[in-house]
Amino acid sequence: MSGKRIEKIYINRIAYGILCLIIGFLFVFYLDAITFTLLFSFFALPVVSYILCKNSLSKIKGQISFSSKQITQGEEVKLHIGIDNLGFMPVANVKAKVLVWNCFAGEKEEYEVSLHAKSYKESEVVLKISSKSCALIKAEFVSLYMYDYLRMYKTKVKEVADETLVYVFPEKHNYELQNVYGKEQEEEANNVIGEDTSEIVDVRPFRRGDKLNRIHWKLTLKCDETMVKEFGDVYGNRFTIGFELCQNTDYEILDDILVLLYEVGKRLVSDNREFVVKWYDGYKNVFMEKEIDSVVGLDKVYKEVLESGTTAADDILYSHEKEKNNRHFVYITAKDNIPNCEGEVMGGPYGKAVLLWI
Repeated sequence: MSGKRIEKIYINRIAYGILCLIIGFLFVFYLDAITFTLLFSFFALPVVSYILCKNSLSKIKGQISFSSKQITQGEEVKLHIGIDNLGFMPVANVKAKVLVWNCFAGEKEEYEVSLHAKSYKESEVVLKISSKSCALIKAEFVSLYMYDYLRMYKTKVKEVADETLVYVFPEKHNYELQNVYGKEQEEEANNVIGEDTSEIVDVRPFRRGDKLNRIHWKLTLKCDETMVKEFGDVYGNRFTIGFELCQNTDYEILDDILVLLYEVGKRLVSDNREFVVKWYDGYKNVFMEKEIDSVVGLDKVYKEVLESGTTAADDILYSHEKEKNNRHFVYITAKDNIPNCEGEVMGGPYGKAVLLWI
């Protein structure tokens, strides 16, 4: 496409030059005021068009943004590509090339659009973007050029917006999660949902999602805020959920892992469990470890997961946790031959992803 545009510019220049030569011959032949005026006008028009283009260039700003920062799988989001003309001259020829890519799958697609804005007006083109998989989708300008009125010059627009992004979360699933806490934790987990009479080890401010039976009423009456009890046996026994972002993993399998991670997180939050999510970020080359105790915290950490890069190392997190001998480690994987595991502890239609109690 870019080659055709450059060729068209040169064709316009050649055609305009031939027209000027014809008028020049007419002027030499007739030597009158009319042909002189025509010849002068044809030589002056490209200069005037170029000057107007340069003047308008400083008054134009490229804009790109998604209509939402978070969507679910299969949901469409609008990508707004536009320009803001702050000058009094109308802008007739602006060409934009936009790159949209899925950071996990590596899928990239380019879109080319034409924009026209009147004086002191905005102009935009809206594209519909969607993803069937969990992902971080980014969009940015590859190029943004303005053409003069005769389409013989093109100049790059310097004032452009930064990249924009949208997080694709799992759609709502009706998964029936079973034995999410493992065999050793199953009885203890049931106590969390019902009444708990274990030892109180701490008192803290109320957080969204806390059950009413955990409110410390006497202390709440004395304080300016609602206080809740922390129990030693149940709530002090947190565990880690780990998973791999491996480059060698098929993207559909990786998507199953991401969906399962979010579903498990929602289950634990609904049961008032505090837990840690751990993974290896291939972009930062570090182990990431984040504590979660609420739905807001889960969504925030999940966005960090989607922003992370994959790694070429296979089972790097599992090897790291095994060396630490972390007995409260729940591992989300697509493998069924992990040594020293109790095996699958969660059933359901999760594709190829399973949850193992290490």
